[in-house]
Amino acid sequence: MQSQYRSQIKKLEKQDGIDGFSIFTTHVFDTLNIDEFVDHTTGITIINEKDGKSSDIINEDILMPSFTIAEMVKDTLFLSVGGPFFPRITHQLHNGTISSFYEEYYKHDSILRLDLFTPKVSTLNIPITTTQFTVSTNAFKRGKVIYGSVKFETASYYSDAYDFKNGYVKKRLRGQYVFKV
Repeated sequence: MQSQYRSQIKKLEKQDGIDGFSIFTTHVFDTLNIDEFVDHTTGITIINEKDGKSSDIINEDILMPSFTIAEMVKDTLFLSVGGPFFPRITHQLHNGTISSFYEEYYKHDSILRLDLFTPKVSTLNIPITTTQFTVSTNAFKRGKVIYGSVKFETASYYSDAYDFKNGYVKKRLRGQYVFKV
C-alpha cells in the first residue's frame, strides 16, 4: 500500500476510532448507452473524453472512507466494503482464488436487472472482475491487521432511468481502493 494512503489511514483511525475501512482512489460509473440519453432539462452531461461515455469521476485527491469488515470462516476470508450499508462490494478469498460481487439495493423499488429480458428486482448482485487484489499477508488470523489494495470492474447491468430513451441506463462500475481491516 502506498505510504500516502497509510498515513491517511492512521490519521483517520486516530480521529474516528474506526478499525476497518477502505479509501477509494478511483470510483467511476460508466454509462454504456449514453447515445440514448435524453436531456429533459438544460443540464450538462459530462462525457469522458477517452471513450465518449458519461462518467461520474471522483478526484483521486478526495478520500472516501468506507466501512470495511473482514471475517474468516474456516479457510475463507470474506471482505465486505460498505457493509452493512448499500451499495457494497464483497470479496471471498479461498486458496488463492477470489470471487467478488457488487450489490445494489432499493427498498421499495424493483428497478435493477442484469439482463434486459429478466424481471426487475430491488436487490442485485453484480459479478465483479477483480483485476488486482493485493494483501500485506496471506496468513489470515483473527486480530491480525491486513492492508491491501483492489482494482475491479463490474459486469454491465441495467437500472430504470427516466432520462434515457428506452427507460433504462446500462452501466458498470470501475474502481480501485486501498483497505485496512
